[in-house]
Order: sequence, then structure tokens, then C-alpha cells
Amino acid sequence: MRFFNICGESINSIYLDWLPWSAKGVRINAGCGHRIFPWARSEVEHLSLMYTSFTQRLCEALLIRGDTQTAIRLVMKLINRNKLEEGTIMLYLRALALTKSKESLNRQYIQFEETLYRELGITPFSKVSALFNQLMSELGS
Repeated sequence: MRFFNICGESINSIYLDWLPWSAKGVRINAGCGHRIFPWARSEVEHLSLMYTSFTQRLCEALLIRGDTQTAIRLVMKLINRNKLEEGTIMLYLRALALTKSKESLNRQYIQFEETLYRELGITPFSKVSALFNQLMSELGS
């Protein structure tokens, strides 16, 4: 099932794997309110990972298409869910670099660096640091 079309070419790598599942009326009842049944924890985690993966691929497609602002809004939602996920942070840094805003790019990296140190007591991953340095040099820092 194709999800959408970009510039006349279909993106076959983006699928809603769970769509046929939900279309059949299968629903996971994770619990009431904030209470989660033990048997549903793995399903909730699985759906969360699928959501993150799908949204990241969608944002990458939007960036290729040139719809940077929409991609940034979606990535911000992912960051609000998990501020330390390196794939999401790297995607956000790439999107900010496309807006040519060195200040925003620098501010986001510093915020990620501080959050990572405060939460886990570690420095940013080498891939994230390398990407940040590359993007800043491309922007003429």
C-alpha cells in the first residue's frame, strides 16, 4: 500500500505496517488512563517504535521534497516524546541546517548536549557531534 506520492514518484519504503491490522478492528487496550496492563507493555513499546520509525521516514521524505517546516513540526513532536533519541536529533539538526539558521542549529545542539549530560551524565554521541560540526561548517561557521 503506497502512503503518498512525492514529485510524481511513489515512496514505496514508507508503509503503515499496522494499517491492515487496525482495519480489521484489532485494537490494543493498554489500560485505563495511565495504568498499563502488564501484557500490553510490549505492544505499547512496539507501537511507539513503529510510530517513531514511520515519522522519521516521513520527515526524511518531506525534507527531500523541500517541505522543511512541516518536517520540523513533526520532528519536534518526536523530540517532545524522547529528547535523547539520536536519530530524531540528527534529523532535526539536518532540518534546521536547511533553514540556514546557525543560531537555531547551535541552540538545539547545546540543549541536546545539556539534556544528555543532565539525564545520563554523558557527552553527545560521536555521530551527532560529527553531524553538527559538518552542518555548522557547511553553513559557514
